[in-house]
Amino acid sequence: MLGNLLDGLTALGNEKAILFLVAGTVLGVGLGVLPGLGVALVLSVLLGFIYHVGIVPAIALMLATQAGSYFSASITAILLNTPGAPESLPTTFDGFPMAKRGEAGRALGISATATALGGLVGCVALFGLLQVVDYLPNVFHPSEYVALIVLAIVVTGTLGGSSVTKALLSGALGLMLSFVGSDPVTGANRFTFGNANLYSGIPVVALALGVFAVPQMVIMFGSRESVAVSTDALGGSSFRSQVWQGVRETMPHWLLLVRSALVGVICGVVPGIGGFTANFLSYGIAKQTIRRRDLLGSGIPEGIIAPEGSSLAKEAGSLVPAIGLGLPSGTGMVLFLAALAILGLQPGPGFAAQHASLPYTMLWVVAIGGVLGTVIGLAAAPLLARSTRVKGPQLLPFIVSLAVVGAYASTAEMSTVVEVLVFSLLGFVVRRLNFSLAALTIGLVLGGQLEDQVYLTQETIGWGFLERPLTDILFAIIILVVALQVRSARKKRLLGEQRLRSGRRGSARTEHPLLEIITSTVLLGISIAYVVISIGYAPTDRLLPLIAGVVATASSFALLVSALTGTVRARLRPTQASGEDRQRDVAPSARADAAGSIPSPLGVANQGPLARAEPPAAVPDAADLPNAVPYDIAVGVAIREDVAVTDPGQSAAQPVEPKQWWQRQHAREAIALGWVVLLVLGAWLLGFRVGVPLVVAIYGLTSSGLARLRNRVAFTILSTAVVWLLAWAVFHYLYLTFSPVITL
Repeated sequence: MLGNLLDGLTALGNEKAILFLVAGTVLGVGLGVLPGLGVALVLSVLLGFIYHVGIVPAIALMLATQAGSYFSASITAILLNTPGAPESLPTTFDGFPMAKRGEAGRALGISATATALGGLVGCVALFGLLQVVDYLPNVFHPSEYVALIVLAIVVTGTLGGSSVTKALLSGALGLMLSFVGSDPVTGANRFTFGNANLYSGIPVVALALGVFAVPQMVIMFGSRESVAVSTDALGGSSFRSQVWQGVRETMPHWLLLVRSALVGVICGVVPGIGGFTANFLSYGIAKQTIRRRDLLGSGIPEGIIAPEGSSLAKEAGSLVPAIGLGLPSGTGMVLFLAALAILGLQPGPGFAAQHASLPYTMLWVVAIGGVLGTVIGLAAAPLLARSTRVKGPQLLPFIVSLAVVGAYASTAEMSTVVEVLVFSLLGFVVRRLNFSLAALTIGLVLGGQLEDQVYLTQETIGWGFLERPLTDILFAIIILVVALQVRSARKKRLLGEQRLRSGRRGSARTEHPLLEIITSTVLLGISIAYVVISIGYAPTDRLLPLIAGVVATASSFALLVSALTGTVRARLRPTQASGEDRQRDVAPSARADAAGSIPSPLGVANQGPLARAEPPAAVPDAADLPNAVPYDIAVGVAIREDVAVTDPGQSAAQPVEPKQWWQRQHAREAIALGWVVLLVLGAWLLGFRVGVPLVVAIYGLTSSGLARLRNRVAFTILSTAVVWLLAWAVFHYLYLTFSPVITL
């Protein structure tokens, strides 16, 4: 036990592992501060670059990036009332009011200390749980493993989602994609259509980059806004003394800190829960237990310690199901499991026995990365806060170039880059329609394991799995989760219809009705074709593809019927709202957008640096929030163009002057997608070291979003040089070659 702990630390003792640990921490701190980007985007880009770095350095890079991002996400939550990640939303309730009082350094010190110490408590708990992780296979047989995988997909898809149907459809689509390629049991090729590039299946890198990284850049390009609006002073010369005051002030609340950390560990251990639930649950428990509960929301230390104490601890806890069962507890861990698969490691039963010291290496990376990330974050807080002024058009060429070059580096196949482009279009559409991207990704990652365990269940106990109590309990939990989500969705729909009958804006109206109808129709056609093709395979090869195809067909048909019904009802029902009602419904969202906030899915008024954050008395159901702005956890920003306010404090919305077609949100997003297509074409026609920098140069001169020619030229030179250096380094150090269509 102690020997493995020391061996795990020794494995990090070489220069390469230390370099990647520090680099990952810095990367997580630097990019975790940008609202809307999130750690998922960073990890999805990193997947393409870990093939040639070794197991321990790659693990250090991926986990340190996650560990370093947790505190940095709270920096903008405290300073600008703009969380760097959805998990940091509870931190705004007390962190921002404290910063408004001129105590930003104190709030950051409390957040940093709570995050680091909470992570250490989580690592201690992880050390204890690792002693029993080898016994998990004795508790979980193949049938329980099947139930856990289904539970992970269902829970991840339904928690925080807007529709149970969309969550189930997202998981089914991920499974359908996972069955492309060779059957893991029989070796038969399925859904390849004679294309040799599909024999090995759909690369996780292509899906991750397509649904996380590129669509996010497209949306930010369309908004043409910086990720935050204000970068006011942080407290002047007293900033550092305030930080130390916050560090000292955290210690007396050690019981709250330990309790929040344990809540985070428990949420991490349960597959599919994720950090979003852990932080809100910790804040809700503090609301019911601390002495000064009535002061929560006014800027007290307990309101920061509670959510921040569970954030990194959740990451430590999530390693238990990842190592012992191969099941993720959130999007970040999904991508980490994908990284392990790329490295040739198969987490799950027997993993800890085969790699005795590797789980302890992961423990040390989380502990060291968390502490190092908070130190770096505190030192760079003023600079990081100012970096949020970077606008979407300036970020797009760098992130998309990373995605294109990284996709090719992951497999050395141009087909992977094309797949990234295809998944980017799919990811943009499903993100706009609030599908569950996490469920889609988990379905792809876990589909092969699910098929293996179903086969083992059939061969060992057959239908006898229904006699195993633990299996029955897990399937009962799955049914209960779906039933609760259906009930919540029904309540929300009825409330929205009631509001529509009264002539007010309601949640029953589809945000993109035509797009949803078209998407549902296309998915229905694809699902039906998938089922028809599955029927032609051998019984062993077609079982799970057929089930996934039927679920996708039923879900897409239900979604199409719902979209058509909602559109017809909306057109037949006249709007009876008065001008005053419309103004009352629109103005709060307008004020929030004008102040640069991220609208809260819990209805909390996060109105930017000029307003006061008010905490909820309790976490309400989404159905009780008919006026809430639609919130996409993966995007993090709700964009509106129909209203504008000159003064964030005024109560009336002013109409926006008519825009040219190319200035509208959807047109700008289409233009951004066009630039992505040009980057892929440039790489294919002229090569990565010529075509990609050339397209970036043209982009900088024409679409960088800079008004002055001097700034535009400077940006073009800088972006072209950085992208060329990136492509050169990747091809040079990874010994990659590529033959473009046109040779200059």
